[in-house]
Amino acid sequence: MSAVAGVATFADLKIDHTGTGSGGYKLKFTSGSLTYDETSRFDVAVFARPGMVLKSTDSDPALADNTSVPGSGVGSVTYHYCTGFQGGTNCTQIGAPVTGGSPFALTWSTGVPAVGSKIRIVAVPKDRVENSAPSSPSDLGSAPSTPVYVVP
Repeated sequence: MSAVAGVATFADLKIDHTGTGSGGYKLKFTSGSLTYDETSRFDVAVFARPGMVLKSTDSDPALADNTSVPGSGVGSVTYHYCTGFQGGTNCTQIGAPVTGGSPFALTWSTGVPAVGSKIRIVAVPKDRVENSAPSSPSDLGSAPSTPVYVVP
């Protein structure tokens, strides 16, 4: 690999997971006997824009076909966006709960935060007997989520 006009291209560099804050990425550069250098941490997030389709493939495959467990399986998914990439409970529901089965798709066209916003998207599955995790909006701060940058 060589740099051309100050730009280095890495054919084998792959970033395939999001990472933000203290879990963000750093790149470390080494070459032979030269002193290494590394970047500051940087965020890697998904990009969102109005009209994007949110999908959740949550399911309950072990129970979905088990008729002896009435109500098993995912019945709906509710999407929320929360301010910031981590923690916090300032979350807003996106549209109505999505029913009808996997992939529980929702087109997010209205109420998208301002361009440049850093948010998290949380999908909250609810089974057919109304159990969900997290069980209340106050639990969304620690829920598994996807960090997102809002773009035009």
